[in-house]
Amino acid sequence: MTDTHLSPVTELDRLLDEERDALTGGRLAALEPLLERKAQLIDALRNEASEAPDRIAPLQIKLKRNRELFEQALDGLRSVSERLEALREVRNGGATYDGRGQKLTLDAAPRGRMEKRA
Repeated sequence: MTDTHLSPVTELDRLLDEERDALTGGRLAALEPLLERKAQLIDALRNEASEAPDRIAPLQIKLKRNRELFEQALDGLRSVSERLEALREVRNGGATYDGRGQKLTLDAAPRGRMEKRA
C-alpha cells in the first residue's frame, strides 16, 4: 500500500522492496499490479534524475537487482517447463537414435491395471 504523500523517490524505493520480496518469495502473480505503478514512478523521476543523482543512484541499484532476480525466476520457469516436457515425452514413449544416427520413436508401454496382492 502506498501513501500519496510520499515523494516519488521514496515511493519507488518501497515499491522496489515490495517487488524484491515478491520475487524472492516466488509470488510472481504479485508482480503484475506493481508494474504499472513502477512505470509511472520511473516516468515521474526522469526530471529529478538530473537534479538529484545521489537520490536516484540507490534506486538504479535496486532496479538492476530486481531485474536480475526476475531473469533468474524466468530461467527457473523455463527449466521446469523443459523438465515437464521431457517427462511427457518419456510417458508417451520417448525417442532414441539407432546405430546410423536415425531418430527412432519408442512406443509407450501399454497402461494396464496394476494387480494388488495381499
